[in-house]
Amino acid sequence: MKTFKLPFEEGSLKLTVKTLKKYAPLNLENYKLLAKTRKISFDNEILTIGVAFPNEDEEKVYLNIQFDHLQIGCSVDTDETYLGLYAYTALEKMISYNQYYNFEEFYWPGFFEPKSGKSIYLNILNDRLGMDIELKSEYSPFYKPGHKLFYPKISIKELSEISIELIEPLLPCNDLLALGYCFVNPSPDSIRPENWPILIPYLMIPQVKGKSVRKFISFISIYADMLIDEYPDIQAKLNSLCCRMKSLAPIAIESDFQTADNNDRIRQSNIKNRDQLYFLWKQAVPKLIPQPFIHYLNTYSLKYVKGKPSKKYMQACKISAASPKLYFSIQEKGDFYELKLLFKVKNQVFSPDLNHKVFFISSIIDPLNLYFLSTLQDVDIVAQFAKYEFCMSILKCHYHSHFKRYKEKLEACYEFI
Repeated sequence: MKTFKLPFEEGSLKLTVKTLKKYAPLNLENYKLLAKTRKISFDNEILTIGVAFPNEDEEKVYLNIQFDHLQIGCSVDTDETYLGLYAYTALEKMISYNQYYNFEEFYWPGFFEPKSGKSIYLNILNDRLGMDIELKSEYSPFYKPGHKLFYPKISIKELSEISIELIEPLLPCNDLLALGYCFVNPSPDSIRPENWPILIPYLMIPQVKGKSVRKFISFISIYADMLIDEYPDIQAKLNSLCCRMKSLAPIAIESDFQTADNNDRIRQSNIKNRDQLYFLWKQAVPKLIPQPFIHYLNTYSLKYVKGKPSKKYMQACKISAASPKLYFSIQEKGDFYELKLLFKVKNQVFSPDLNHKVFFISSIIDPLNLYFLSTLQDVDIVAQFAKYEFCMSILKCHYHSHFKRYKEKLEACYEFI
């Protein structure tokens, strides 16, 4: 079958209305509002869509998603030089109010058996509510050609462990009132996190022996309310770092209505703030370790972190003085490989907790014992593998052409177990 090609936006699987309109058929206005479309099937990497106009038979449109373009075929009126009315109508009805359609959900190259047209990796449900495609639960998320990868540059093998100068543990200033610190982290199920992780102080009343919280009083959000003179010098310095963190915390949201240049500036600004926050955390960690009260809180937005902390959601945590070292392991699993990110502390190897903490890593067996990552490169590597649940699967048919160079770069910079 002859197919017409439409390019995606660079670095994505998005087809924009602007691109589509360049190829609009001349007779479009008379028909487009009358058409009915339905998703018929998704087999052998081909999404088949039915398009019907009043008093006419349904015709089929065939979409094959490649990593940089869309191939379109049709049972009528489309070839390599012309995008016909049926194909155009099917695509236009897919494009949302965002002025684009993201074909990521239908991008599964190499995941189908050519003879049967079926996939052992996917669950495909097509009913009156629509079509749903998901990876079967027994598989880890897969790398697919075109997915961006962060290439490390610094060899971590030669770096010695970062030593943190420990300070004598502090005790609460009295039995009536004490200052604690809350690690505020974006909720793991946030689609678009609004803030980077920061540290926010809070007032509380300790138990008689001073080892746990009897009652939370309030978060402290204003520098003037911190009553610095009443606390040790180390807390005064920590409070100052908390205030500086807060100004860098917001994450600006990219928009489909912005130009590519504007979105790139937003992205660069967010990364700049993240990097500055990392170095503030680096100053804060030695001062935080000896604090008697440290809690962890997941939140969708900093606007909810105010007033009296909820004891239900405040989880006591520990900031470790040990320095984690990232490791990798790769295993063959039939038709694919699994590349796992692990970390080692004092010769003990751990699997990371799935709740990504940006500047820190923790183990799945002790998720509230937090280890500060040694370099910004580690921060980027952990962020990337967090998207794959720290276990990235790679089909063998993609390995040599799309992934081998990346794996070799990892081997040059990190140790494999």
